[in-house]
Amino acid sequence: MTDHRRLFFALWPPPAVREALRAQAAPVLAGRSGRRVHPADFHATLAYLGATGSQPASCAMQAAAGIHWQGFELVLDQLGYWKRPRVIWAGARQTPAALTALAGKLQQRLIRCGFEPEARPFRLHLTLARRARGLPQTPLAPPVVWPVQGFVLAESVREPQSAQRYRVVKSWPPGS
Repeated sequence: MTDHRRLFFALWPPPAVREALRAQAAPVLAGRSGRRVHPADFHATLAYLGATGSQPASCAMQAAAGIHWQGFELVLDQLGYWKRPRVIWAGARQTPAALTALAGKLQQRLIRCGFEPEARPFRLHLTLARRARGLPQTPLAPPVVWPVQGFVLAESVREPQSAQRYRVVKSWPPGS
């Protein structure tokens, strides 16, 4: 048996933001093919670690604990589609500088733990549906305003007779 867990750092929206996002996206997703993401699993990935053993996971948690950052407001105001992974997502036209800085600091600190940084630039999104068919980029109206007051280390878990789900392992508030 292996001690590896599939881990990632993410912004984890509070229940009110999850519900607002679900309600705003529901009419757009109605009648579309694809596997919807459960609202309890909505998140915005900051850094994907993959299958990780206990020592690298511990190093990653220490790296995250050393990041000093300020909370910020995120305005989710668009829905879009990526053809290649067949994903419908929610995002923001303007990514706050504080979010880009947080993701960058986290990536830099994870390099010290042996994790490879993402080659692509950070691109904020919350996956709403997988294995979906196209959706033209659409405004999310009214926008969903999310006061970001923490980030988390989360684990991807498989539940019996269920799709992949996510579980928060640890969280860090601003200024931590």
